[in-house]
Amino acid sequence: MRIPLSRIEYDYVFETFLEELPPLLLQSGALFYVLPAGTYTIKNSKLYFQTLPEFIGKKTAVFFDHKKRSIVFYTAIYAQTDNCYLSLPDTAYKYDPDEQTNSIFAEIHIPDNPPITAQEHEHFPLDSIIHTDLHLPAFTDFLPSAYQTAAQFAAEGTLTHDIFPLFLYRLHEFEQQTVMMFTPYTSGGLYMLFIDSKILICGCRDRYAVSIGKRQSLRFVLHFPHRVIHSKGRSLFCHFLPKSNSAVLGFLFEDIFEEDKRFLYERVYHEKYTPSTF
Repeated sequence: MRIPLSRIEYDYVFETFLEELPPLLLQSGALFYVLPAGTYTIKNSKLYFQTLPEFIGKKTAVFFDHKKRSIVFYTAIYAQTDNCYLSLPDTAYKYDPDEQTNSIFAEIHIPDNPPITAQEHEHFPLDSIIHTDLHLPAFTDFLPSAYQTAAQFAAEGTLTHDIFPLFLYRLHEFEQQTVMMFTPYTSGGLYMLFIDSKILICGCRDRYAVSIGKRQSLRFVLHFPHRVIHSKGRSLFCHFLPKSNSAVLGFLFEDIFEEDKRFLYERVYHEKYTPSTF
């Protein structure tokens, strides 16, 4: 949920922002970019930083942390001769997850077996993309097999250590929060970590992942408020995290209506979907 800052809140937040110049996280469509503190300058309400060809001319969401609260504003990035810049806006928003209603879940139908249900977790709501920790490690340093497999289906093919897809950020978040998600009293269950128009990524206890096994042909029923989506697909990867006794499962949608793709894409990326986009 995005809540507009009042004028008094805005003035205070951006006064602090200009004093501290905190790390920033830029989002354009399916891609994110970490802009560390000290790598940008501000002059005449414009923020200057190194050239990012993948972001030039595109609508961009800029996230930063203010006293452990995520703030977001929307702008566009423009190119200059040796760098690029964005303009600071007149409006910004508090970025809070919506209240959990348990209305989003996915049914995964396995041939000759009862369907498995994946739900949102109260500590990992699907709409809560950004938290206060903006320092993402290099993508080759964690969950390598899961990343390398899923990256084949990312919206962009030119990914670097600085520019990364949103699902990777969610994998990193899951790895950091497994203790909070799976208490000693948790019996099991499958939880949705990320979903867009191409992939579904879930987290679970490792013993639960073993019970699911590797299945090639699957059918999905995705339940959202006021919308139910049917799709066919297959399993993509199963990656275990031994230190936390948990696992990450990836699934690929292969047969899905174009309008359903549009809905899933725009829901997570807040950007207009076109068939060439994803």
